[in-house]
Amino acid sequence: MRRYNLEVLGISEANWTQVGQERLASGELLLYSGHEGENATHTQGVELMLSKQA
Repeated sequence: MRRYNLEVLGISEANWTQVGQERLASGELLLYSGHEGENATHTQGVELMLSKQA
């Protein structure tokens, strides 16, 4: 993200099976959402990565 000077990055078709967020070691915040449930598929998820400035 820093290389391209991006504040927000959207990532589609992520393979998450939960909803949540993680602060990365680089300082960016990763927000993710996918199917929830016991037999959830690993499809149709989405992620947003936010810079420290966003």
